[in-house]
Amino acid sequence: MKKFILSILGLIACAICFSWVNLCGFSIYNTKGAKLNYEIESMGSTSTVMIEILNAGVENGSDFSNLQMTNFDKKGKEIGKTLSKVTCKNGLMQFNMETMMQDMFATLKAQNMEVKIISSSPLEYSSNMAIGQTLKDSEIILETYMQGQSMMKVKNQITNRKVVGKEKITVKAGTFDVFKITEDVNVNMSMAMMGNKENVTKMSQITYVNSELGNIKLQIFDAKGKVMTSQELLSYSK
Repeated sequence: MKKFILSILGLIACAICFSWVNLCGFSIYNTKGAKLNYEIESMGSTSTVMIEILNAGVENGSDFSNLQMTNFDKKGKEIGKTLSKVTCKNGLMQFNMETMMQDMFATLKAQNMEVKIISSSPLEYSSNMAIGQTLKDSEIILETYMQGQSMMKVKNQITNRKVVGKEKITVKAGTFDVFKITEDVNVNMSMAMMGNKENVTKMSQITYVNSELGNIKLQIFDAKGKVMTSQELLSYSK
């Protein structure tokens, strides 16, 4: 259960990494070959992730950017890669939550488990953020099966998303002007072997976003306010 929650936290953090594209005003994400490096600390474990912009363009009336995320363990050993595509139309960036879960799906498949997406809604951001702005909620619901039998149901919700302030913060990559966004995260899980009893993990998160580079810092807190996961920008290149 704890390992699965860690996977969800990783999903959330990486989704935020990918969530800002020049298509919606963030210039670095429109530069082929540009890279952003992040450090992620989660429940005593440290890792890094590098995001590389592969290309960008226009498709079906929407701007898009293709990205690659490469994960490394604390010793710098590569532990996996994920491809993602984000789009922007009418000033709204949309990120498909299913995309970032492909590694988890592959892990489950290796355990002879099948994953079915019941429903999902994109994670959205506005190119014209302002203090007091409310952002749209996001949700993904999935179910896992083994030999045709339901094993586990998961609902991940990101709600109550608000732009609450503007400030200056310093991380390893430098000092940046940022918008501060607060959100609630709920992970609801039920397992057949436990009588499908629902287990709910309630969390909250704060994201600090720069108008050029996107996510600068992210913190995820448990229900008691203790930091579970933190992520910050280490370096970047254009």
